[in-house]
Amino acid sequence: MTVKDGQTCLTRENFVSLGLRREMDSMVGNACFRLIKEILQYQGKDVYIVDLHIPPTWLLPSSCDPFLCLPLDPQKKDALIFPLWTPGQSVSVAQHIVSGPLTELTGLDVEGLPQQQFGIDCGIFMMMYCWYAVMEAPFDFTIDRLKITCRCAEVGWK
Repeated sequence: MTVKDGQTCLTRENFVSLGLRREMDSMVGNACFRLIKEILQYQGKDVYIVDLHIPPTWLLPSSCDPFLCLPLDPQKKDALIFPLWTPGQSVSVAQHIVSGPLTELTGLDVEGLPQQQFGIDCGIFMMMYCWYAVMEAPFDFTIDRLKITCRCAEVGWK
């Protein structure tokens, strides 16, 4: 199986990196986020998702300006998705886009949110959280269902 997404060409082996207990390649993550964006557009949502390679450049030692990667009309989007790992980083960017107080929540703050059990399965959880949050859907996916999906991808797509 080979998938071409823009300038990215992905093979079956790339998709196996989405399996739990494996780190997700950022190119695969970006391709998955593009697919999520297309699905959300089909469902009437206009979202902007920051490329996974960009947010780390906002940190030291690079300290690049996060606003250089934003769309010209960020306040018109239904959602701006920043795949970040540093607390406070998204709030500082958001405060320049919208006025008023903002609250940053983590996965531990949302009751019933499925939790990752391993340190390297955050990529697939990040994508699922974004998709469900933008759709304002209940977070009803489970770790067991994700394991089954990933296991099918590993053994069933040969």
